Amino acid sequence: MADDFAEDLQKEVTDEKTNAKSYAELAAAKSAEIKALEEKVVAKTQEKAQSESTFEASKKDIKVTNKSLEADIKFQAAVEQRCTGSDAKFQERMRSRSDELTAVSKTLQVLRSDEARDLLGKSVSFLQQSSRSAKAEEAMKRAGALLMENGQRLQAQGLITLGLQSRIDSFTKVKASIAEMVSVLKKQQDDEVAHRDMCVDDLNQNGLDTEEKKGLKGRSEDKIKALKSKITDCNSAIAALTAEVEEMKMQVQLAGEARQSQA
Repeated sequence: MADDFAEDLQKEVTDEKTNAKSYAELAAAKSAEIKALEEKVVAKTQEKAQSESTFEASKKDIKVTNKSLEADIKFQAAVEQRCTGSDAKFQERMRSRSDELTAVSKTLQVLRSDEARDLLGKSVSFLQQSSRSAKAEEAMKRAGALLMENGQRLQAQGLITLGLQSRIDSFTKVKASIAEMVSVLKKQQDDEVAHRDMCVDDLNQNGLDTEEKKGLKGRSEDKIKALKSKITDCNSAIAALTAEVEEMKMQVQLAGEARQSQA
């Protein structure tokens, strides 16, 4: 009987050592797993913090982009209002300038005809002078009539004014006024084209800027959406990892309690 007791005691000692070893191994393994999980929690928490920081910065960026985009749209409206408004209006103004210029140029040709230029020639006899004066007067009448006719047809007050001037001023003065008007009309025409070109350039550049900012806005919105999703995923991962850590701690605790109850 003493031998049986000794044998049982030996078995209990052996079992205790085995259980202690198993518990120690389990505790060590679980501790390692818990540590690894906690490190993942830390990493996910840092990842979440970085995503939240980027998210806030992206929201500020998109606000700036939106303001800039609104400014571009307002600028485009202002340019359109400042400029011709439409190609049809621009073409109409150019056609009007061209018609006036043609009318004035033809009138100037009349005054520069051979009959009119004779007045500027050498000294002539009284009869020749009378004849040439009559020719010049006829040229002035034709020029005046041409100016009045075109002025009324084109509704161009400048041509009408020149037509009236031809009735009262000298040949030389009228010719100078007409030549000056030709120069003015050409400059207005050139300015109109330059203004139109500037408008087109401004609108084109603004259009490119607007499209670029629309693209930037779209990319920023996509980025914000992705960051929101990433933050949500991080929260889910942190919650899952934390729950797993708690579960493992509970397993270690239960294993310890079970071992104690067996002691």
